[in-house]
Amino acid sequence: MSISEIFEGLTTVGLFILVILVFIELRRNGTSTRLNNNLIFTERHFNFRNLTINKDTADVIVRGRKGLDKLDGAEKLLFANYLLNTAKSASVMLLAGEG
Repeated sequence: MSISEIFEGLTTVGLFILVILVFIELRRNGTSTRLNNNLIFTERHFNFRNLTINKDTADVIVRGRKGLDKLDGAEKLLFANYLLNTAKSASVMLLAGEG
């Protein structure tokens, strides 16, 4: 057995170990990304639910669902933000479902 054959074997083992380490790291990053997305969704969901706890905000949402002509300028802005948060939460849910 020559030195070149020994180094060739060590290189093969090293590459195999490197591939395993890269696979483990990619898997760990994927797990942390999924956990982070779940935390973002949970935070967004609770913030979204907390909007309706406030009676004034809930009133704006109910009137906004009946039509924008029932809202003044500030209320339209609040209702638009409500709709935007709803759409963002739905998109996060859809992306998590595709997971």
